[in-house]
Formats: sequence, C-alpha cells, structure tokens
Amino acid sequence: MTGYEERGYYKLANLIRRDKSLTIFRRFDDINILCLLQLQAEILKVRKELYIVSHVDNTRGSDPETRFAENFKLSKESGSRQYNLIKEIRGLLREYSKP
Repeated sequence: MTGYEERGYYKLANLIRRDKSLTIFRRFDDINILCLLQLQAEILKVRKELYIVSHVDNTRGSDPETRFAENFKLSKESGSRQYNLIKEIRGLLREYSKP
C-alpha cells in the first residue's frame, strides 16, 4: 500500500497490475483506420510528385539529372528533388507500416 487511499485510474491500474486477466484496452479501430487512410493519401500524393519529377528529369537530355533514376548516390549527393521525395516517402511508409 502507498499510504493513501487509491482512487480512480490509480486504483484501476493497481487492480489490473495484481490480476492481469482484467487487462482490457480499447483498440480505437475506427480512428486507426482513418489515420491509415490519411497516410495512404499522403503517400499517393508524394508518389505522384516523385513520378512527375522523375519523368521531367529523365527527359532533360544530357543533364546530370537524367542519371538520378540509375544512380542513387548521385541523386543523394546532389540533394535532388527525387532523393528528397523518396526520403519523405520512406518516412511515411515507416509510419504506415508500424504494427
């Protein structure tokens, strides 16, 4: 005992601590699904932008940007828009794929 009367959530937390079979937590499935749908929309938007930027870069003739699709190192070292969009997508996918 802690020396004071446990009330509210503190009492519930200690009760659950003593008897794990009482552990029940809401999953909030509706809001989780809404968040996943929002992330999907963000990923689709950035993916579309990446494809547009990539297409423009690939049609520049002999500019160094035409090699970004074949050379990730060059894309990274030059701080290209393609590289930054892929980094953004990686972050979104990490968040989207979290269990």
